[in-house]
Amino acid sequence: FSSHAVGPEDRTRKTVVGFLSGAAANTNVTTVTVGGATAEEILERPFNSGSRGFYIVDNPTGTSEDIVLTTSASHNNIVACVWALYESDFSFPTNATQPGGLAAGGLIDMDMDIRQNSVTLGLVNTFVSSTFTWAGLTERADTTISSEMWYSAADTTQTAETENFDMSVDPTAGNNDAVGITFSDDHSA
Repeated sequence: FSSHAVGPEDRTRKTVVGFLSGAAANTNVTTVTVGGATAEEILERPFNSGSRGFYIVDNPTGTSEDIVLTTSASHNNIVACVWALYESDFSFPTNATQPGGLAAGGLIDMDMDIRQNSVTLGLVNTFVSSTFTWAGLTERADTTISSEMWYSAADTTQTAETENFDMSVDPTAGNNDAVGITFSDDHSA
């Protein structure tokens, strides 16, 4: 993904790359780089023959970066969603969900406990035409890739601690799967 916008420069900025992929054979993402810097895997979940997950990297400079995802085999399609986290030293996630896929649409519930000052991200995809309804998160992207994969990305910021935060997505159809993840500010109690 050439010259992808990563947000304004800031000494505290971290770039999170979420990805969804579909492949002809079982495959996974092996590395992610942002502007040449190697990102660290947070979560990767295989699904059917592709995978989905998140990587993170310190990225204080630059406003446009090349984002490269290297995979263990060729892919039919791959989607990268990019978030910038600012103004805090974010720890690795306090909670990462890995729900099972659903064969014919239906609610995917990803409830989790959220610490104060958290950012929560979610990704979902299907392999048939679908629309997505999120609860607890705001949808930021919803598109179709090559008439083979439909995806949605969403996020929210939480200022207060919340037990059993209701985060879910309801695709209208399809063989689908979702992943969600939360980052908590290291300075919160």
